[in-house]
Parts: sequence; C-alpha cells; structure tokens
Amino acid sequence: RVVAAAMSAQPTFKLHTGATIPAIGLGTWKSGIHGETANAVDAALAAGYLHIDCAAVYVNEHEIGPVFDRYFRGVDGAAPTLRREDIFVTSKLWNTMKRPELVRPALESTLANLHLDYLDLYLIHWPLVFRSPPESFDPRRDWPQGADYGNQNLFPMENGKPALAEVPLQDTWRVLENLVDEGLIKHIGVSNFSIAQIEELLSFA
Repeated sequence: RVVAAAMSAQPTFKLHTGATIPAIGLGTWKSGIHGETANAVDAALAAGYLHIDCAAVYVNEHEIGPVFDRYFRGVDGAAPTLRREDIFVTSKLWNTMKRPELVRPALESTLANLHLDYLDLYLIHWPLVFRSPPESFDPRRDWPQGADYGNQNLFPMENGKPALAEVPLQDTWRVLENLVDEGLIKHIGVSNFSIAQIEELLSFA
C-alpha cells in the first residue's frame, strides 16, 4: 500500500505512551475557506502526508471534515483509501475556551467539524487565557466558519487590548485528562509555552 511505504519512509518522534507522531505534517494556518484548505489537505493525503495539523482558531476545520470522509469512509460508492489510524490529526484548544465547562464543547465542535470520533493530539494553543464568550455562546453551534479577527468570541478586546482572564492551567488540564480517559483524545499537550510554563504544567500533570 502507498500509505505503508509513506509510513516507513517518514521520520517520527516517539511519545511517552510509545505511540509515534510523524515529524512532517501539513499545517492549515491561514488556509482559506473557499476550497483552499480542502484542496491542500486532499493533495497532502494523496501525496502521502500522515500528519494534519489543525486548530479551532484557524476557522477552517469544517473544510477538512469532508476530505477525511472521502479518505476514511469513502463517498458516492467509492471505497475508503486510508484507515483513520494511519493519519495523525492534531488540533488545538483556543484561548477563550479554557474554563473547565467550555473545554468539552470546544473539543466536540472540533470533532464535529473534522468529522472524527477522536483526535490523536489536542494542544492548549497558547498559555494566554482570553475572556470567555457569553454563556449563550455554544462552540458546537456558534463557532465562526471563516477568519474574523474582530470576532469578540475569539479575540475579545477591552480598551484596545486583548481582554484577558484567569483560569488555572491545572483546571483546564484536568478536563483534558478526563477526555483522554474517555477516548476522545489520544494525547494532550501544549504549544507556544515557555520552559517555565511547561515546568509548571509538569508539576501536576
């Protein structure tokens, strides 16, 4: 199989669980929503990429889901050409979604947009915590479908500056650990964290 050849040829890193993550992946940041992201992911999977890197704040995950459907499930009578377990899929928790009660809905929104049952890796995107949206906001229903950097639910501003909030990292992390136990995520981690911030995380993770 083509995917078997690609897997054997690509460098990987070993995770603490013993699983491996492909060292080379397709990033989807700044990919557009008018077919650009879908075409890029389609071309990447066809070329043998085994890692697709996504994020809720890229607001293009809804374009990727139908591509995954075609490869993993087949459409219009065509047989699937890849197994879900062959492809490593990463996504990220956005800064406005860190309150414990928002973490699961944020993940469920991402899974629904990507048409997946689980993520291989879910990262806390940034150490910053932004002010959460109003209680009426449900990411599973209300997450924007396209870049909108003026959207107060993604980029809340106050007096011309980002509106920050305080949510203990440990509170967010505990929910993520529970979601791993439930099988909705295989691995959890962080991105854009400093060494000191990672050391803080390791003190309770």
